[in-house]
Amino acid sequence: MSNAPLQPGVTIAAARLAIMNTLREAGNESPELESRLLLGHALDFTHAELISASDRQLTAPEISRIDSLTARRLQHEPIAHILGRKEFWGLELQVTRDVLVPRPETETIVETALELFDKRRHDALDRKSTRLNSSHT
Repeated sequence: MSNAPLQPGVTIAAARLAIMNTLREAGNESPELESRLLLGHALDFTHAELISASDRQLTAPEISRIDSLTARRLQHEPIAHILGRKEFWGLELQVTRDVLVPRPETETIVETALELFDKRRHDALDRKSTRLNSSHT
């Protein structure tokens, strides 16, 4: 990391701040979010656990994992590849280097396709209903 390396005994809160600053200095667009995600992944902590244990001191093996994940992100590896997962359309998908990472624009495409499908289905039901009603008169 561009700041002084994390040392054993640093707290979770201090590590999160250091990671966030390092990512920000590297031009990362979401340093606060990504520092939380990287730290949570390295420690296997939820967001709530990170907050509640913010004064807990980190061990050398934990710092090694954190540094490794941060270095990967600084090399522009997608955060989803680092975490091995990506939320998409309300589903958590497993992500490896072998797959494309779903992007927010993809959700817009899915929404549009579903709207078109629903409209066509609705139109088809209206036509069927009209035919049925006209055959009974």
